[in-house]
Amino acid sequence: MIGEFYKHEHLHGLEVSGADVTFTGSSTYFLKNNPSRQRKCTCKECGIVLIREVPRLEYQASYNYKAGHYCPECGLKRVAQQEAMLRRVKGIIEDEIKCAIALSKGLEEIINDEWYPKKMALGKMFGVMQEKAGSQEY
Repeated sequence: MIGEFYKHEHLHGLEVSGADVTFTGSSTYFLKNNPSRQRKCTCKECGIVLIREVPRLEYQASYNYKAGHYCPECGLKRVAQQEAMLRRVKGIIEDEIKCAIALSKGLEEIINDEWYPKKMALGKMFGVMQEKAGSQEY
């Protein structure tokens, strides 16, 4: 028991990630089913020829080698992979939210402690005294 904040020692080690969550790029999956305006194409994954009457999944992405058309079977696999990735990211984000809530509650607990204003005032006074001592010329 060193110092006045001994009752908050159980909060030591709480952490939250400081990373920004960004979804880079502007890629989109589109289901295309308009035979009168579609052309014949090949599936990007399995290479089968998709005639005009067959619905297809189009992956629009700038500078991505996986961009193109996919048959419904390969498109289903791609969408399932995307869903799995988003669910994984969602789980990570939810865990980080729980950590952030615990950390903010711990900080509020410290701020509401009776010793907090006194110790902060003392620290501010020491800072002012250092500034004045450093500005004097001998």
